[in-house]
Amino acid sequence: DMVGLAVLDVSNINSPVYDTTLMSAMQARDVWLDRGRAYIADGAAGLRILDVTDPGQPTELGGLDSANLDVMSVVARDSFAFAGGWPGPPMRSIQVTDPSHPVMAGGGGAQTVPADMVLRDTLIYLAGRLRFNVVNVARPRQPTLAGSCVLSGEVGDMAMVGDTAYVT
Repeated sequence: DMVGLAVLDVSNINSPVYDTTLMSAMQARDVWLDRGRAYIADGAAGLRILDVTDPGQPTELGGLDSANLDVMSVVARDSFAFAGGWPGPPMRSIQVTDPSHPVMAGGGGAQTVPADMVLRDTLIYLAGRLRFNVVNVARPRQPTLAGSCVLSGEVGDMAMVGDTAYVT
């Protein structure tokens, strides 16, 4: 059972403290932090946005409920969030200038539903079933595929160090 976003105080590494669950969610799958906001990809509740500037008093700002959209991963910067889910398009652009009223702004660019994504500058590196994609989001309303390669099987997680991606 997944319960949403949990906050843990790890200031004492010998005794981490489970502070709270911030939101009730059935399928919270991914979190991305940007400028005091937490963006949550939830399979049942779509994209949720939380204010986490005060970790002791986080609050939900809003979200984009996506009935029949299984949101698996999310990244965000400034006024746009990018969420990957099913059914297509595999990646959607969401304007979050007003986090209490996110608006679908476009989509495309990806060949696969991202299981995980990393945003660097104007490029999103994403890994999904059978594919690794590099998507250019310099024009966030019109993401474009910049490069891709074939992967074997399903993807669970991804991390990047420099120019190297590690995909499970």
